[in-house]
Amino acid sequence: MQPVDIVGVDAAILFSDILVVPQAMGLEVQLIEKQGPLLPDPIKTQSDLNRIKVPDVNDTLHYVFDAIKLIKQELNGRVPLIGFAGAPWTLLCYMVQGKGSKTLMKPKGFVTKTRSWRILYCK
Repeated sequence: MQPVDIVGVDAAILFSDILVVPQAMGLEVQLIEKQGPLLPDPIKTQSDLNRIKVPDVNDTLHYVFDAIKLIKQELNGRVPLIGFAGAPWTLLCYMVQGKGSKTLMKPKGFVTKTRSWRILYCK
């Protein structure tokens, strides 16, 4: 709210890390200082997919919805609220790679070898 109140920006931006989604799906997410996010037990095999839960987002991610409602209430229509979402490919890459990557070789190989992306998107 400070940029809106003090600077007078044209919009407010809500940031929520995209990795709350894999965390809600049952994967552990660690934030390692000077290294970035790490999923210590990523998806490596078809059977690993059985660990993935399709959560009730109203239950597991309620705090994101609560933040949106609170910010919109505080903004009271003064400026728009902008948010963004991680694309499914980005989420899959973290869930398979276990961390960020410039080449994305593990996720590309996983998708090519197992075609498991279909299971993740359709589950």
